[in-house]
Amino acid sequence: MTYELGVIGGMGPLATNVFYQYLIDHTVAHSDQDHINTILLSHASMPDRTASILSGNTEALLRAMQSDFALLNPLGLKAIAIPCNTSHYFYDTLTSFTDTPIINMVEETIRTCAAQGEKKVAVLATEGTLRSGVYAQYADRYGITCTDIAEDDAAKVMDIIYAVKRENRRDFPALLEMIDRYSRSARVILACTELSCIPIGKRNAVDALKVLGTEAIRKCRGDVKL
Repeated sequence: MTYELGVIGGMGPLATNVFYQYLIDHTVAHSDQDHINTILLSHASMPDRTASILSGNTEALLRAMQSDFALLNPLGLKAIAIPCNTSHYFYDTLTSFTDTPIINMVEETIRTCAAQGEKKVAVLATEGTLRSGVYAQYADRYGITCTDIAEDDAAKVMDIIYAVKRENRRDFPALLEMIDRYSRSARVILACTELSCIPIGKRNAVDALKVLGTEAIRKCRGDVKL
């Protein structure tokens, strides 16, 4: 068998499931054989990304991720996707672990916003993602401003993210209220894959997980069913 896409997932498992479902739903396919040959690693015991960034103790996390790349490297994949925004703080280091192209979830999301003419974004994410400034760095390259998130809102987002991880919950009116409020002045980015598990209806938000899924399909097959 020839695999096309490798997924380093499990961060968390529900979000990885949502990502894989997105691939199934948006691949142009008329039979089983038309879908993307995917090898999915659900590395649920991966050290917490936010805790690693905030503590500065990143060695265990990077060692665990490197072991996953070692499993994927012999497979001749077209691309690797990592459905975890916070882990992209380490993107440059991760590229040293493999010769396979790693889809840059953060840059692709910012590129999508730029292509839609956005000049200001509001990033809802983990404390690790916000503190690292990874979205702001890419936004600056594309002439986009990241508006600040209020501290109490950032804390609420963290509570929501860990409630999804802990309880598999998907109903959070507080998140919907935040999206509505911040989208009055900026394009909201759902920049944590746990947030991607929560139905938001037709709100003015860009979902980084969906951007990643779309780019994964394009790299493996070209056409995307939107």
